[in-house]
Amino acid sequence: MSDHVAGDPALSVPEQAVDQRPPRASVARNLLDVASSQVVSFLLGLVAQIVQPRFVGPDGIGSIQLAFSIWLIAGTFIGFGTGSYLTLAMARDHKHGRALVGPVLLLRFALFGIASVGIALYAWAVGYETQILWLLAITGSTMLLTTVTETLTAAFTGLEQLKYPAGATIAAKFIYTIVMVVVLVAGGGVYGLALATSFNSALTVAILYLFYRRYGRITFGRPPEGFRLLVRGSVGFLIAGAVIVVYLQIDMVAMSLLVDEEQLGWYTVADVLMSSLLFIPSMLMSVLFPVIGRLHVEDTGAVDVMMRRALSTLALAGVAVGFGAAVVAEPFAVLLYGERFREAGDVLAVLGIAAPLMFLTMLLGTRAQATGRKRFWTTLMTLAIVLSIVFDIIFVPLMDRLADNGAIGGALGYVVTESMMVVVGIWKIAPRSWDRGAALRLAKIGLAGGLMVIAAWPLRMMFLPIPIAVGATVFIGAVLVLRILTPDEKQMLQRLVAKVRRGGPAVENVNT
Repeated sequence: MSDHVAGDPALSVPEQAVDQRPPRASVARNLLDVASSQVVSFLLGLVAQIVQPRFVGPDGIGSIQLAFSIWLIAGTFIGFGTGSYLTLAMARDHKHGRALVGPVLLLRFALFGIASVGIALYAWAVGYETQILWLLAITGSTMLLTTVTETLTAAFTGLEQLKYPAGATIAAKFIYTIVMVVVLVAGGGVYGLALATSFNSALTVAILYLFYRRYGRITFGRPPEGFRLLVRGSVGFLIAGAVIVVYLQIDMVAMSLLVDEEQLGWYTVADVLMSSLLFIPSMLMSVLFPVIGRLHVEDTGAVDVMMRRALSTLALAGVAVGFGAAVVAEPFAVLLYGERFREAGDVLAVLGIAAPLMFLTMLLGTRAQATGRKRFWTTLMTLAIVLSIVFDIIFVPLMDRLADNGAIGGALGYVVTESMMVVVGIWKIAPRSWDRGAALRLAKIGLAGGLMVIAAWPLRMMFLPIPIAVGATVFIGAVLVLRILTPDEKQMLQRLVAKVRRGGPAVENVNT
């Protein structure tokens, strides 16, 4: 209990709160719900990634991503850490958490107004061209809707009922994909794409609200502990979240000052594709965050056991996804986006090397935030931001000169900073989750990944299914021969396959 943060209402649970908790879904069940929805979401997202660059080109993709990056940074201020605060409060006391949903939305709406003024002044000072200004305005409406989505999702996450956000995401994204394709084919361009994204956010809000009404009404008013304590309890999550967003978006901002929009577009599509491949750790973190926060109060030993299993599983998944993506990066980029994006393949290949590290840092950061170690993790990520800027200044111009692709430099910086955070994070955040057995298993996973690369690399320019099939066969064979899979992982894979075959997460009655 040494990690407990005194004075944080979300991390302090009165004894009577135990009787106020709703029935909880198991970790496995929540994970299966999120996993099956992520598979569908990934496939729909893949359609978008294929269509969008072909219609708006590198310049258009770079412009719209710049607008989103600016709003994502502002979105951290708008959220103010209230999402994580609400999730932990809901996980430990349902009644108290439900009373916070309305006040959290009120606080976010007020902060959105302040952020809008700030972005308008920034855009005027920088002197952005007209297209960027319009995209900033459209993206602002998306951010307003997104902040509602995030609030409702945080509430469902705290309830450990992730089937509802999963179902809403699938339904909204399916409709969005159709609308987006129609808009682009009709000549909507970057403005039409931005408006379609806003439509997707509005649809998601509507579906989530209908689901949330099963649990109760949203009451706008003063929170039980007062706005002052709400802000005080959320500010730690705000700082941690702000650092994460800046770390993820700083490359886009820095590179916009170092390279042209075409290279920015190459980096954007590679980064978006890699982000979509991070759905495995993302879905696991959404499930584990409230559970770790609850067990940190109830049984700290169980947290160590859970972390040990999660580190092992994420290392295996990260090597499979990242190394596999690195092998087929160039032909895959050309297949998806066309010849104009061939150079994006080199960026994706470097990001593939960093993928296993990203998987692990996401887990370590989740534990830090759920157990009161936000300050340490925020300090570590602040150092990573500084290093990232330094590496951008060094690597981006260097790779621009050597390979005519400065975007590779931004990806190289990720490899270094993610490596640093994994080493320090395990040392300080999860030392009891690492031992000789874990190190041996990691070595076996690395060997399996290396064999996959060796087998598939000579075939990477052939018909794409060939290197993928060969690489997957070699990797799976190595995993089986080296006996890497644990019994828990075998069982989870069997259950996931069975659930996907049944059609994904079903939104059941709240009493089931």
